Amino acid sequence: MSGAVLALVRRDLMVVRRSRPLMIPIIIVPMIFSIVLPLILTSLTRLGGATKNTNTAQLIDQLPPQFKAELVGLSLEAGMVVLLTTYLLAPLFLVLPFIVANVIAADSFAGERERKTLESLLYTPLTDS
Repeated sequence: MSGAVLALVRRDLMVVRRSRPLMIPIIIVPMIFSIVLPLILTSLTRLGGATKNTNTAQLIDQLPPQFKAELVGLSLEAGMVVLLTTYLLAPLFLVLPFIVANVIAADSFAGERERKTLESLLYTPLTDS
């Protein structure tokens, strides 16, 4: 990367770090996805009594054989926790980088306009690539 591109990247990251309205979604949303949501789902599974619920047993019975093989030797509650955390929550972790990138990109466009610094970005000797 050229020096001008690195300077713009450094400047954008400095603005992000200094802005509280930007840091809140960058910190809070990943915490919700990685801490709060797994705790709620696993607690509901344990408190809800997965062994009492026949729908849970039917769900596990309808799983493909390779998924059932992973649950061999686990209780119904533990099996549901494994299914929820492995197959439901794991793909949500892949969304987190996109959320952070979108917050930063949105601030780059809207923040430049708000801070009236768009002119400096337009006058930089950078190409589109």
